[in-house]
Amino acid sequence: MAERGKHPNSLKNLKPAKPGEVRNPKGSKEGAWRRGKLLTHAVREALDEIVELTDIEGNLVTDEKGNPILVNRGAQLIKRIVIQAIGKGDVQMIKTIWNYLDGMPPEFVDITTDGSPITKDIDEIIRKAYGKGTVGATGKDSGK
Repeated sequence: MAERGKHPNSLKNLKPAKPGEVRNPKGSKEGAWRRGKLLTHAVREALDEIVELTDIEGNLVTDEKGNPILVNRGAQLIKRIVIQAIGKGDVQMIKTIWNYLDGMPPEFVDITTDGSPITKDIDEIIRKAYGKGTVGATGKDSGK
């Protein structure tokens, strides 16, 4: 059996596009989305809805006049997650929320100097390694 892509007939029907040739002039159908986008879009739309505020137990929250408080569903979800994380003392969830707010803290990994600072000039390092200087914008060896 021939190796994948090596069979003589595997390239037989392929024709390269000519310069400027458009193979799919109409593009994808209007409104067509990738499958992953459909779920994301549906979730975002649901989170953008304005709903009546409820507490953790699902009870309606009202203002001092007894009117229901209207909030963005996404904002309500975020508040519930934060309250639940803090209320349960869920350290991992608190860290996750913190990282979403501020981003992950940078990690510095030193794989070359064992923590000591680099004190040599890069030209000196290259010269020592390759026996010549760096190649500048002219394409010529600086020869330092």
